[in-house]
Formats: sequence, structure tokens, C-alpha cells
Amino acid sequence: MEKNTMVAGSSKLLISNPFKQSNSNIINNNVYYLSDREKETRLIWETNEIKGFSRKQPGQ
Repeated sequence: MEKNTMVAGSSKLLISNPFKQSNSNIINNNVYYLSDREKETRLIWETNEIKGFSRKQPGQ
């Protein structure tokens, strides 16, 4: 997934990948939005649930 605009609804869920194993996935250069009242988001990747965003990206 590259160069997409993603909007989380009331579930706060932006990405869900429930598969136990994923190979060669790339998530780059996307824009993420939350609804006006939301302050936190969720991503589910394999068996991990990630909440929120870090302003500083890894490697920066």
C-alpha cells in the first residue's frame, strides 16, 4: 500500500491484517485521518494491535 489516504471511522481502525504470517508487505507514503473527536488510532498487524502514532518515525 503506497500513496493512499486512509480514514478511520468510529472503530478507530486504520489497517487490519489478521493473517498469522505476512511477507513482502510495504506500507509507505500514506496519509491517515481520524474523525474529529478521535485522538488515537488502531492498527492490527498479524497478532499485534498497535495503538496511536509516534511522531518520530523509526530511523529518524
